[in-house]
Amino acid sequence: MLSHLALLKGIMKASERKTLIDAMLQRVNLFEHRKKALTSYSGGMRQRFGIALALIGSPQLLIIDEPTAGLDPGKSSRCYNLLAEVGESVIVILSTHIVEDVLKLCG
Repeated sequence: MLSHLALLKGIMKASERKTLIDAMLQRVNLFEHRKKALTSYSGGMRQRFGIALALIGSPQLLIIDEPTAGLDPGKSSRCYNLLAEVGESVIVILSTHIVEDVLKLCG
């Protein structure tokens, strides 16, 4: 799926796509699960995969809706860390009703 999206984003060379996809999966801590079916991913893994998808093409803006909904505290913490890291180079708009999300990411 990531490879198809990278192709749609104009990354034509297979070697460049592979390098980009490997880097994105490393960034969201899913590299070791790269050969698993997406349907086998947990909720937290799917959230991170979605962020990796969104980051392909180096967007300037990322809109995230309810990033920690349904995640256990450990996975929520990892999601906060990832979004904080992404927020260093990308504008992140967060939509949530969970006050803790706002406090952790913006406080």
